[in-house]
Amino acid sequence: MVPGEAEAYSRAVIRANPALVRDEEVDTLMRIRAERQRILTHVEKPVRFWSIIGEAALRTPIGGPKVMRGQLNYLADAVEQSNVTLQVLPYAVGAHAGLSGPFVLISYNVPGDTGIVFLENLTSSLYLETPGEVANYTLVFDALRSAPLNPAESLDFITALAEESTSD
Repeated sequence: MVPGEAEAYSRAVIRANPALVRDEEVDTLMRIRAERQRILTHVEKPVRFWSIIGEAALRTPIGGPKVMRGQLNYLADAVEQSNVTLQVLPYAVGAHAGLSGPFVLISYNVPGDTGIVFLENLTSSLYLETPGEVANYTLVFDALRSAPLNPAESLDFITALAEESTSD
C-alpha cells in the first residue's frame, strides 16, 4: 500500500466522498492506488510520471496536520525518483489551461501511438482515444507545463508547506 500518512491521506480523500463510504469500495480504491504506486516505484522499468498539482490541493487540510505533513513529505520524497516530475501550480498563476478539470494523459513509446486520456468522475471513468481528443488534452498539458513552478521550486514549495504544517 501507500506508505504511512500517505495511505491515511488517500483514505481520507476517498472517505470524503459520501458515495464511496462502504469499506469494500474504499479498500478496492486503495488497492488500485497501491498498484499505481507499484508501477511507479517497484518495477524493473518504472513508468515516467509528470504531475502538475494546484496549490489548493497542497493547502487543503486532509486528515489533520500529521496526515497532511506526511503526504507533503511523501510528495517531496517522490520527486527524488528519476522517473517522477512534479510541478506546483501556484495561486498566483491565475487562470490557466487546466481549469476545465483534472485528467491523465497516457502515452506509450510505440510507433504510431497517439495516447489515451483518462478522466475520472464520481461514478465512472472515461478513456478518450481518438487522435483529436488526445491532441486537445496534449495541447492543454503542454500549456500547463509552462505555467507552474519548475521542479526544483516546486520541491522547495512542498518542503516549506510541510515545515509550516509541523508548527500546527
